[in-house]
Amino acid sequence: MSNLNLKVIVGDTKLAPAAYEKLQPALNSAGVSEVEHREDADFRLVLGGDGTTMREARHNLTVPGNGLPPIFPIKAGSPTSKGMMLNDIINKDPDEILEAIRRSLPQRFHYLRVALLHGNGETEIVHAFNEVNTMRQTGFYQGQSTGQSGVSRILRNDRIITPRAKGDGVIVCTPQGSTAYNLYAGGSVATALDTIQVTGICSNIKSLVLDAVDRIKLEIIDPEKRPQRAEVDGVVRSVDVREIKAVRAETASVLHFIEELSYIDKMIAEAQRHG
Repeated sequence: MSNLNLKVIVGDTKLAPAAYEKLQPALNSAGVSEVEHREDADFRLVLGGDGTTMREARHNLTVPGNGLPPIFPIKAGSPTSKGMMLNDIINKDPDEILEAIRRSLPQRFHYLRVALLHGNGETEIVHAFNEVNTMRQTGFYQGQSTGQSGVSRILRNDRIITPRAKGDGVIVCTPQGSTAYNLYAGGSVATALDTIQVTGICSNIKSLVLDAVDRIKLEIIDPEKRPQRAEVDGVVRSVDVREIKAVRAETASVLHFIEELSYIDKMIAEAQRHG
């Protein structure tokens, strides 16, 4: 790669503007150009936190094919954040950072294609980078308020694997999502990218690590008496979900990581910390 064309995305974190200011002189030096449009770049250089990176990755959902360049995310968010999706190199010399970008290695991250069946009978298709989950809701049944546990039936490839998952909810997550909500709910950290995980939230079921190509279905039991909502990457998408189907999508985003610390290396280290 002779000339390095970079589209810089500065996150809304406190440290991101200072990180951009540090890099700016090098961004228009010999052999490097800062471009205006994503499509003209060799890399999308993201300065911020995991949330900034995930929001930028979701641009791949609106551009068909391979119309967008890969992402090189640099940690410039909360100092206490794990930054699993980030390269922690902002303290290096700007020329070293540019060289690290040139030598970085790609990692492909698939989304979940999620079909949500709402209480009104309509089905909505959305994509999750990290996870889709249910969460019990307070409802009204026979004129009285209810705040009971949510109950779901879990199917894998159209076969029931859990007749009654009872608790606050159920998470279905990607490997990259395994270190997010899934981990705090008691799930395990994925150390390979060919898995999909199902984890109960304050539930009678533990974490299930399944094959990435498996088709997962959650059927809500007694939805009038035990209503549940559906959240996708932390955003409420249905306040009265009846069924969720999740499968690995063809759509993916490519992120680059420095040679010295690959994404899988980071996942293994995180798994050991929580082992």
